[in-house]
Amino acid sequence: MSRTFPYVLLLALAAPAFASAAPHSAAPHAAVPQASARPAAPAPAEGVVNLNTASELELQRLPGIGPSKAERIVRERNRSKFASTDQVMRVKGIGRGTYRRLKPFLTLSGPTTLERKLRLPGRRGVHARPAVPAEPAGDAAQSSAAVQRPATAG
Repeated sequence: MSRTFPYVLLLALAAPAFASAAPHSAAPHAAVPQASARPAAPAPAEGVVNLNTASELELQRLPGIGPSKAERIVRERNRSKFASTDQVMRVKGIGRGTYRRLKPFLTLSGPTTLERKLRLPGRRGVHARPAVPAEPAGDAAQSSAAVQRPATAG
């Protein structure tokens, strides 16, 4: 008899007791809702942008949309009107991730009501400026180098 046999036997005998203690449900392996790792999108109460009628400036109020993407959206819209908001992904530079962030603010009917540029929390641009400004080149860089040199005894 091996050393693990009593533990395996104990586990086999105890398993039905643990199973009966658990509450019964229609779906024994139903997924338990978990908190999302992504921040919640702001409520559409901020306003919406109509993809088929908005100007370039109005499109630039959307998070992640600058002048060049707004121009591309208008160019795509002039080729053919958007039949659904997900068709904005035809525009170069707008993929699924960008679309997911924009979706609460996009519409195809009614007026554009978004009045100010939106910034989503926790999202920094690729070219965001550093929190601490860099030292200017020249005299300041030389003086900081002098401060870092160890003093020599002599």
